[in-house]
Formats: sequence, C-alpha cells, structure tokens
Amino acid sequence: MMLRKIRLAVMTLVTTTLVGGCSYEYQVEMGVKKDGIQTSVWSNAPLMPVEKEHLAKVFGKPQAEQKNKRRTAYPGKLMSGIWDNGFGGKAMLDEYESPLGKAHVYMNMMGGDVRLYEDQKVMHECLDMLLDMVTEQIRTKAENKSIAGKMIKLADGPLRSDLHDILSVAVGFNMAAKIAHRIDSENSKDSGMKDKVQEQLTATFIALLYQRGWINEREAGMMASGTWASPFAEGALIIAFFRAIDMPMSKENMDEIGQNMSSILNEKFGDKLRSALTAKCEGHPHLQIAINHASELLTSYSYDQSLQTGDWGKPTLTLGSWNETTSTVSWSNDVSPWSIGLLSVPTTNYAIWVSPEKGSGKQYFDKPLTNEQVANFCVVWANASKAQQDDAMELMTSKTTNKKSLLMKVMSTLLEPTSDSKKD
Repeated sequence: MMLRKIRLAVMTLVTTTLVGGCSYEYQVEMGVKKDGIQTSVWSNAPLMPVEKEHLAKVFGKPQAEQKNKRRTAYPGKLMSGIWDNGFGGKAMLDEYESPLGKAHVYMNMMGGDVRLYEDQKVMHECLDMLLDMVTEQIRTKAENKSIAGKMIKLADGPLRSDLHDILSVAVGFNMAAKIAHRIDSENSKDSGMKDKVQEQLTATFIALLYQRGWINEREAGMMASGTWASPFAEGALIIAFFRAIDMPMSKENMDEIGQNMSSILNEKFGDKLRSALTAKCEGHPHLQIAINHASELLTSYSYDQSLQTGDWGKPTLTLGSWNETTSTVSWSNDVSPWSIGLLSVPTTNYAIWVSPEKGSGKQYFDKPLTNEQVANFCVVWANASKAQQDDAMELMTSKTTNKKSLLMKVMSTLLEPTSDSKKD
C-alpha cells in the first residue's frame, strides 16, 4: 500500500492524465453498390463536438441504437465520390479500363492531411502548459509548503526537459510499434510481438533514466531484471523520486506526499486540465481528440473498417484481411481513427478487383498474364496519354516485336513521360 501511494504521486506528477482507462470501438461498415460504396458508421466512444459535426455533415442526424444505448450510429449513405477527411482520410472508388480488361480500385487514405510537425510542436507546448498548471496547483493548494517547494523545483528543473525528450521518443516508438503490428497483425499473438515491443520500450526508458541521472547502475539492473511494472521497477522509481526532491524515503514522507498529491491533483483539477488542453489544441482536431481521449496509455481503441464486396468477390490485391464466409475484406487499427497520422503512421487501405478479358492478354504476350499483372496494366493504361497508349499498342501488336520481356517494355512505354501526358 505504501509503495502504491507514492508511485501514484510520482506518476501523477509525471503523466497527470487523471482519466480512468477504458475501451472504445469505431466501426465503418461498407458495401459495394452499382454507383458507389454504401457506408455507415457507429461508435461507443464519447465523441467530441468536432467529431459529431463532421459525421453529421456527411451522414445526417445520428441514431441511438435500441439494443445498445451506448452506441451512436450514423445511418448508411451512398458514397459516390470522396468522403473528404472521413475519419481523417479520403476515400475513392474508381474504374480503370484497358484492352486487357477492367480494374476497380477502392482506396481510403487513413490519416488524412495531418501536419505532424505542427501537431508535435503543440504537443510539446501542451506538456509545458500541463507542468505549469500542475506546479501552480501545488503552489496554491498544498498545505505542506516545504514539500510543495521541492515538487515545484523538480517539475521546473530537469524533469521538464527530460519529459520533452521522453515525449518525442514515445511518439516515434508508438509509430514504429504500429507498423510492426500491421505487418504481423495476424501472427502477433503467437509470436509474442506485443511482449517484444514492451521489452524494447522498457529498455529504451531504462537507458534514458540512467543516462539522465535519475537512476544508478544497480537500479537500472534491477529494472532490467523484470518487467516494467514489477516491484523492482516501482522501487527504483520511488528511490529516484525521493533522491530528486532531496528527501529521505520513509513511510511518513511517503504517506505525506501521497495524501497531499491525491487531494491536490483530484478529479476536478483533471477536468480543468483537460479543458485547458482541449482549448490549446483548437485548430488541431487530431491532437484535440487524442488528448481528450487521454492517449493510448490509458485508453484502448478498436477501429475496424469492413467492405462487403458482393459480386466482386475476393480482391485481387489488398492489404486487408479476406473473409470467405462473409465476402468481406477488412482493415483494423488499434488507435482512434482520428489519431491515425498522429499516434500512428498514416496508411492506405485499398482493395483492387480485376475483370480480365478472355485469355488475359495471351493474344499480345507469350503467355497469359496473372490477375495481379492485369490489374497493374489496367491502372497504368488508364492513366497514360493517348500517345503512350498508341505506342504501347504498336509494341503489343507488331509481328516483329520480341515477345520476351514484352510486358516490361509495354509498361515502361505507358509510364514514360510525354509532353501530352494526362495531368491530375
């Protein structure tokens, strides 16, 4: 109990999110229709005004579900063009025709136009504001002025600069971890990917704590010998905390600090802090929503986007997961969809279907092309200029053309820049 109290005080001063952990879901359900993609959205997250405003503008008035009152559902709408900034991204469905067949391409650029450098600057400004508000709260509300002075000196000293570095490391590490998760999402549980990422993150923070003088070699060894949440790690952090404020580590001091911090940095102050951070991030909706949701340290998300393909069936090319039973391709992420691009790197969810002409180009090439090759050909052909298409067709139909490596030559011709190439 004594360790828990002081650890709470230390972590409150360092993170000060003051929000309980919870789990939210976002679901975008889609279906292929003749004139576009039928799309609907539901979520059990406490949506912010900027989220509600955007979704209502696209889908209309939300509906509270009868079976699950906690879920907010936005009814289905036919998306025939671009869903501008949809959950931070842009979606498109297009058709590409060529002499070898047709390709239908669905793409959704998750993350949208996130100005990461600008948002990260604001994140660091928020950290300074957070520390300023915490120290002012301690200065004005603490009964023990001696302890208050030590805590303020700590926050305004090396802790501030080191937390800025930790923030930079955490953002970069989080993005790298998300890439690893996407690459190995299907096997991550079996391969222990999550544990491996946690171990690397622990090793990184041990290095930072040691290099900055917060812990010594023996304490670093204790922390490295177990998991981050082990009693060894807690003990090392508590020792480092008392050393930093130049106070003996005793039961009396632990109780005194624990009681003071619990009463000063309370839920009411947490609401005040959250409101200030939200106002600070005005004009940065991705950052505003991420902060309001308290960051991934305390809140878990499940964002799932599924597309029922109908008669199109299994995509020829996709980074999503295919479900044969439901004829559905799906993409998943474990951050708020509004935070992709900030807490997780942007990505493109896509699916490509091809309807090849009979023979798949055998009349032009030395052997039938695969569906993947036809899909690539259709997209390149449709985006080429008329002059490029004529040159490519001449190569394909000439009796003197060497059929060996012909596809590569044709693709190069279609991709070669010309004065009358199509412009976006």
